[in-house]
Amino acid sequence: MTSLLLGLCTLLTALLIACGGDDEPDPPPATEEPDAAQLIADASLAVANLRSFHFVLTQENAIIPLPPNFDLESAEGDVVLPDRLAAELETEVQNINVGVDAIAIGSQTWITNPFTRRWQEQDVDLRDYADLGALLPALLPAIRNPQISGESSLDGVRTRQVTGEANSGDLQDALPFSLPNQDVRVEVWLGEEDSLPRRVRVIGPLISGEGQDAVRQIDLTRLNQPVEINPP
Repeated sequence: MTSLLLGLCTLLTALLIACGGDDEPDPPPATEEPDAAQLIADASLAVANLRSFHFVLTQENAIIPLPPNFDLESAEGDVVLPDRLAAELETEVQNINVGVDAIAIGSQTWITNPFTRRWQEQDVDLRDYADLGALLPALLPAIRNPQISGESSLDGVRTRQVTGEANSGDLQDALPFSLPNQDVRVEVWLGEEDSLPRRVRVIGPLISGEGQDAVRQIDLTRLNQPVEINPP
């Protein structure tokens, strides 16, 4: 009898092992890590369908030269692609800080007189100095050796931070003042769900006299929200 019971126990154990048992949960499926190059490619495609955005431009140890004789330090405003911009500019003129407003529509540009605050049309195309609408389509495909460097939340949006390098010459269509053949560091924060950039940082010299500590940062919000920009 004892031998019979031992035999039955051995048989049941063997059957349970062969069936895998019902108490052992299946292992969770392996999650595939995102590829930095693919994130940049997806962002480039997403930007191609971008129609408008709100931006805040800040700079450290850097300026952007603007007509007629302004040095742009910071700006906040809206861009409607392909060629409309309205912004408040913080500038410096002969070592004096001056705030002005600017509107650009196609090749037409208006800037408020810093003293009278009246609008004055300028005989310049602002895009010949800086074209924020063209910056992202130019910058993203130019990023080399991209690497994912972190995750964070910006303005309530989950993003992945991708870091890489770029040649300043690739930015000249958007930032014509850029020197050619300067290596700069690029950091972009891309939305996890829509791949659209929420922050862009370019670190390194773009104009003569700047050092490696020159930083230009653009924060983007209100993506694809309706905006009207009309002449003043």
